[in-house]
Formats: sequence, C-alpha cells, structure tokens
Amino acid sequence: MFIPLVNYLTEKTGIKIDFAVARDFKIYQERMERGEYDITFSNPFQYIAANSRAGYKAFAKVAGEPFTGIILVRNDSGIKRIEDLKGKTIAFAYPTAWAAAVQTRKWLEDKYSIDYYRDMKPLFVTSHDSAILSVYARMVDAAGAIPHEFYTMDEHIKNDLVIIGETPPHPQMPFAYHPRVSSIAVLKIKNAVMLLDKSTPEGKKVLEALGRNGFESANDREYDVVRKLADEYSKNGMPYAQEFRWR
Repeated sequence: MFIPLVNYLTEKTGIKIDFAVARDFKIYQERMERGEYDITFSNPFQYIAANSRAGYKAFAKVAGEPFTGIILVRNDSGIKRIEDLKGKTIAFAYPTAWAAAVQTRKWLEDKYSIDYYRDMKPLFVTSHDSAILSVYARMVDAAGAIPHEFYTMDEHIKNDLVIIGETPPHPQMPFAYHPRVSSIAVLKIKNAVMLLDKSTPEGKKVLEALGRNGFESANDREYDVVRKLADEYSKNGMPYAQEFRWR
C-alpha cells in the first residue's frame, strides 16, 4: 500500500526514505508522540497529540474525498435504521479512531440522542479492517469504519455489508513533519506529494496503491475543530477520557 509512495518520494526528492510500521493505532500514536518518525500520515487526533507533544506540523492532507465515519451492518441482519442499533454490539478500531469512532460518537449523540457507551456495546478491535471483518463474520452486530477501508475490501465482503449511516466530515488525514526535518526536505517532500496525479503513469500507480485521489496543502489551524471535540471528550467522567488528553 505505502511502498509505491515511499519509492516515489525517494526517487523524486533524492532523500532516502524508509517505511516504518506499527502493530496498531495505540503503538503508532505513542511513537508519534515520542517523535520517533520524521514524516507521519495519521488520523486527525493522532496528529494533534503529536503536534502538542512532539512538535509535528501538518503540510499536506488527503484531497478529493470527505473524512467521514460510516456504520456498517450485514445486509441480512434486520438492522435497517440507526435507531435499531440500541442494545447492539458495535466494533471500532480504537476509542480515538477519529472518523470511525469519535465522529460517529458525536453524530449519534447530536442527531439521534444515542450514547454508544450507554445505549450500545462498543468493542475495540485495534484496526478498521478488524472492525469490518468482525461484522462480516457475525461476531458483532455493526462496525464503525471509514469509507476508504470499506471500499478497498474484497468484493465478497462488501457485497454482504451495507452502510446505514455516515457522519458529517472533519479535516482529512494529514501528512506531518517533525521539527528536526529541514525546511528544504519538507518542501521537496510536500511538492512531490502534491504533484501526484492519476493522469500520469507514476501518479496513478502510487495513488491507486493508496486508494486515494490525490493530496492538497494543509495547515495546523484546520485541526482546531478536532482539538475542541477532543477536549469535550477528555473531561473527567467521560469514557476513555484519558485517551483524549492530547496536550
């Protein structure tokens, strides 16, 4: 998925770039907050925490698609409406998986007066893929995920699932750089990322591997809406309050 991008950036910038992975959301976020990566691609909450604790700065973000959360059920489950989810088990990657879990949480509260910690049974399964596969395998009644992960699933999985709800959008997933990276290197990487276009053979190869349409410029202030919601959920007494403390 990311290897074509890494190879492309190395070739275009002349900077040797190595790809580093983490086992799950939590480990990746912890490493970001310690400043272990030079360049990151993350969800908005991981970004604001890494910005606060390690100084990362956003420079580009996904373009051409909204950053939303979706709720999936099996098409033979009998669940037709959001209100039918009361009392049901729903899988998410992690409490701070921003679009899938957090935007969904806020949307359910605001639009349906449903608190999924009170009215449903949330189950955290470490990745979006695991959440989707859990509902596909009938291990849970529903899953919160992001459209990108769902649409890149195998056809036989997608054919058995249906989206019954989608949240309003938030700022898209950003690329960010650590302060130790030189301004010249950041500019080279940003320019290379922004030049990716499906109209060129190399751009098409990289973007199709990522399942993306392209990237556009980003800045830190765009993510203030994320900070505001994280602050709301970090108050004492809130479920997983500590997980939302990004400062």
